[in-house]
Amino acid sequence: LQSDKYIEKLKQDVEKYSFKKQFQQIPIQRENTAFTFEPNVQPEANIQRKIQTSDKQNFPLIVISSLLDNPINIGGIARTCEIFNASLLYVEDISIKKQPQFQSQAVTADQHLCIQELKAEQIEDKLNQLKQQGYQIVCLEQSQRSTYLQDAALPEKCVILMGNEVKGVPDQFLNMADIGVEIPQFGHVRSLNVHVSLSILIWKH
Repeated sequence: LQSDKYIEKLKQDVEKYSFKKQFQQIPIQRENTAFTFEPNVQPEANIQRKIQTSDKQNFPLIVISSLLDNPINIGGIARTCEIFNASLLYVEDISIKKQPQFQSQAVTADQHLCIQELKAEQIEDKLNQLKQQGYQIVCLEQSQRSTYLQDAALPEKCVILMGNEVKGVPDQFLNMADIGVEIPQFGHVRSLNVHVSLSILIWKH
């Protein structure tokens, strides 16, 4: 009875989301068909909710992480891209998928996500190519030209260019961007971790 009430509450919560029209009926994925409750174990621990798109196609969302070199960050980006159904992730070196640090963050995301190699010196040509295909370029960067995330109108066909962990996004790419996005911050630390920032941006998208 407790599990049934919890599932019903989940369904009611999902109905409140403004994006509900984009999705079919929300299924509740059970890890076990029968629940065995133990003392001090909450029913939430036995239920995982997944949202499935109506056509089961990837979103027209591409992420370029070729300016990054930290395998932990890139692994986190891969996990975020897979979770939010991105169509493609570019990395500077495809062999990074074999590194333990990448795998510890990505878990198994690289098995379900299209990941391709794109060298840093190839980024400009790739951006121009994607623009010709109707994509708009979004740079996630703290700059005077950036729009706060809550005010940004993100395009449906979107290429997100991630900046380097230290140097950020070079001016040559900021000048190519259709929109620069900045996440407002209120603490003393200068910036969020790069894959945390991407998660926030993609959720808004």
